[in-house]
Amino acid sequence: MTKLTRVASKGVGFLRTHGLRATCKAALRRLRASQPATGKAGGGETLPYGFAYEPVAYRHRSGTAGPRGSVNWVIPNFYGSSGGHRTVFRLTRALEDAGYEVRFHVFGETHYVSDSEATQSMRTHYFPLKATVRLGVTRMPPSEICMASSWETAYAVRDFGACRRKVYFVQDYEPSFYPASAESMLAESTYRFGFECICAGRWLAQRMREYGNRAESFDLAYDPSVYAPGTGNYDMNRVVFYARHQTRRRGTELGLLSLALLKQRRPETEVVLFGSEDLPYRLPFDHTPAGILGEAELAELYRGAAAGLSISLTNYSLVPQEMLACGLPVVEMDLPPVRAAYPHGGAAIRLAAPEPARIADALSEALSLPVLFLALTANTIKMRGRGAVIRTRLPPFPSPSTDATPPPVWPPTTCKEVISRWARH
Repeated sequence: MTKLTRVASKGVGFLRTHGLRATCKAALRRLRASQPATGKAGGGETLPYGFAYEPVAYRHRSGTAGPRGSVNWVIPNFYGSSGGHRTVFRLTRALEDAGYEVRFHVFGETHYVSDSEATQSMRTHYFPLKATVRLGVTRMPPSEICMASSWETAYAVRDFGACRRKVYFVQDYEPSFYPASAESMLAESTYRFGFECICAGRWLAQRMREYGNRAESFDLAYDPSVYAPGTGNYDMNRVVFYARHQTRRRGTELGLLSLALLKQRRPETEVVLFGSEDLPYRLPFDHTPAGILGEAELAELYRGAAAGLSISLTNYSLVPQEMLACGLPVVEMDLPPVRAAYPHGGAAIRLAAPEPARIADALSEALSLPVLFLALTANTIKMRGRGAVIRTRLPPFPSPSTDATPPPVWPPTTCKEVISRWARH
């Protein structure tokens, strides 16, 4: 792709996201920035994160709202293997079953060239939803509810006035994605926008309440039609590790260092790495690269191993539950979000201090007692009481912000039951 093509593509994406007026202003700023620096003017790239100070120019005026049951959901760009988007689209399936009309709007840069291409990709790689995908947010029609799904999209929702309710679908503590920086501060600021929050896990919901938000939690859940125990045939020396180095919060290097220690102690151990097509490191141990796998392939991988390693440093992850559902003992990090997700622990999930030696200890223990661990895996899920679910568990969507009384705290239930109850309020 030539430089001119890249610039044109970025310009079209910015136009769809911010509108003509903001695009013209940004082009003018870019032109000025390209001139020699004099006085207070600066050279180089355009100042990023313009959405933080310049409101999005929406077509529809504030003060209007769409019909009951209409939802505008603002999402970042998506590909075919995003767990966060999968949770969003899974909830949408339940919303549509309850009679809601959902429209997705991609905020920011995207590799899609048309609304129809993005919609087809969603239906092919995730679920065959009725919902459509639109590139950009300036054309968002009035709706009853407008939802954010990441810190960047929260700024777009903040500026949208043609709705009755604003909801923040919080799946992770995003300020922790960055070192101390402008990004971490901008991300944290969105938790002070006053949106109603629906959060992945109890720990995250508590964090949102600390910012003064009304927050409820839902539990991540696996699909039992895919993730289920096998025949019991597995390799007693095989360890699988979700090594997605592109996602820094996955702590890939921490896991690889732990596996290097494990291989020193147990040279017969077979290490299988999955979640990425390639690693940028020369590893000091033999391993099998499995690449990026589909759900059925993942389940088969889990059923054939003796232990799984999953690292998630900012919130708990769905990966351990899918491993456990396949009868695979899991080692995870002993961190507050994970402890909150697994309050009862269990013999088949071991929480290790995030240190290479401690992680290697936990993996060695799992490999030393494989029969005991596998026998206790199903009991671990049962002990949790929240892991073995057929559908994603969600709380009721909070009642409209105009209500003076807080919504009742209902016990966790299935998506379908929650959405049906929500529809009656």
